[in-house]
Amino acid sequence: MNKTHVHGKIALFRKQLMDEFSRLSGHPVTSFKEWVTGIRPTYRWYAHCIQLSETMQRVAEGNQRYTMIFMPPRAGKSELVSRLFPAYYLCNHPQHFVGLCSYSASLADTLSRAAKDNFLLAGGRLRPDSCSVKYWQTDRGGGFWAAGVGGPATGKGFHLGIIDDPIKNAEEAASAAIREKMRDWYQSTFLTRQQPEGGSIVLVQTRWHEDDLAGWLLSRQDGSGWHIVNLPAIAETRTDFPAGCTVEPDWRQPGDPLIPETFPLERLKKIRLQVGERVWQALYQQR
Repeated sequence: MNKTHVHGKIALFRKQLMDEFSRLSGHPVTSFKEWVTGIRPTYRWYAHCIQLSETMQRVAEGNQRYTMIFMPPRAGKSELVSRLFPAYYLCNHPQHFVGLCSYSASLADTLSRAAKDNFLLAGGRLRPDSCSVKYWQTDRGGGFWAAGVGGPATGKGFHLGIIDDPIKNAEEAASAAIREKMRDWYQSTFLTRQQPEGGSIVLVQTRWHEDDLAGWLLSRQDGSGWHIVNLPAIAETRTDFPAGCTVEPDWRQPGDPLIPETFPLERLKKIRLQVGERVWQALYQQR
């Protein structure tokens, strides 16, 4: 038996021990941040990425069931939440299912492909007869499915449901008919796929409209049960969230940029002039 084969058997045995410990304890063996660093050694941990990883850690451990994440464009929210976190979640819960939806089926498929690649990169194993882009399964009975918002998800359930960018653009957000259709889809299709024993839901978006999917959900039962991660491009004091929800603390002082390393204040001021006040307040300040 050569050394490569021996090391391979040791790695497999170690992974089986970790899987079993995770199954029995209900907690991941490695933190999400450590796991990401393990498969992406060059990943750059900005302050907001660290905070977001800690939020998602609570989701992975079952301590936080309903989460909304509001961040500006190009802040890396989809990279962490939709491409990396599903892979981490399935590495620790390979018997569970993750469902991911976005405004288009093609975007959802792109995120699914990235999640699958990260799962395999971390040592996860797939069923050879079920490894397509739209639907792939682990060798432990769980898996991942992707669909467009408004599209069918019949017969598919989830322990972790992610909705990433449910609205395509300002035109869709301004349409009362499209917003109503999205609410109907959430109630009649997406929500009915949640596992009865209690699955988690993560909604990731920029705020296009007061009555977008996030706004509508927060208006129900005073936002009860939702935890909000609201990180605008430039920090400001917010006191207008519903009383029933909880809000992740923002570590910055009012006026501080979110990512000073790549988006300092001077660059953000130029973006504000270029996109106009309405787009700036909606997409960048989450208002």
